[in-house]
Amino acid sequence: MKLAAPLVSALLLTASAAAAQTITLIHEGVGTGELAGVPFTQAPFTITCTADLADVTPLPAPLAGAQVAHQLATIEIAGVATVDFLTSTRTFVNNGLSLVGFSRTIVSGSDLFNGPGHVQLTTWDLTTATGPLTGSGSLVQWEFNDPQVSTTGGVLTMDDDPNVPATFRAYVGPPPTNYCTAQPNSTGAPASISATGSLVAASNDLALHAAGIPPGQFGIFLTSMTQGSSPVGAGTLCLGGSIIRFQAPGQVLQASPGGEFSLQVDLTALPAGTPVAVAAGETWSFQAWFRDVDPMLGNIANFTDGLEVSFL
Repeated sequence: MKLAAPLVSALLLTASAAAAQTITLIHEGVGTGELAGVPFTQAPFTITCTADLADVTPLPAPLAGAQVAHQLATIEIAGVATVDFLTSTRTFVNNGLSLVGFSRTIVSGSDLFNGPGHVQLTTWDLTTATGPLTGSGSLVQWEFNDPQVSTTGGVLTMDDDPNVPATFRAYVGPPPTNYCTAQPNSTGAPASISATGSLVAASNDLALHAAGIPPGQFGIFLTSMTQGSSPVGAGTLCLGGSIIRFQAPGQVLQASPGGEFSLQVDLTALPAGTPVAVAAGETWSFQAWFRDVDPMLGNIANFTDGLEVSFL
């Protein structure tokens, strides 16, 4: 599952419970196991869960933190399948351990995927957006009949592993959605776009992030209320209609050694000929354009995928 979801903050997005009652929780890791007897090895997985903010409750004393039972939980195992959990599950945060986790709904001995640990989780209460948070996690107890983990694709097990790369994010409100297919660049892989901040237009708190950019190359972000799919340079332009370019001083960005650049967007004045304010109820799509070097063609343009954001 690709998210700009994999919110759930490809964004760290905040909105009040008054604006939306659904929280989307995304747990990402890598595991070895079996789905309905079919083995997989070191496969990246993304668990995407939705829950009602009204269902968030404190962890039982003496633990400090919160938990919420999922209305729906889905796992995408790369190269294997995407299935829904039939076993009831929850997300919890243990403030004392600064740890988030995915588990069966029973409290004792029910953990399945713990992590990452992060200082931001010391005070997080499971009612606001957070992330993406990265670190180390652990896979535990998938093989226990506690109960066994059932899915729409059969019984799912994963081997215990105390050191799993883990990423977690949460969104309140409808999560942004990646769309369109980015083409590989000179790094050998496509670039991607995500966002952090708030889905509430009036909060004016949205940051865009591009990753997988060739280090040192320059680029800008683009936006439009219309989507498209047109070959341009070595990539695909995923926008159509009237396209706004973020190219004012300070908005032309250079990729870090890690291949990333970011921009805080002023939602009150998108840089069109006449500045445009984003309003609640509108849907905007975003993309990053960047320069690349092709050994045959020299300097050439390329793009990330697109990101659709519906504002509250």
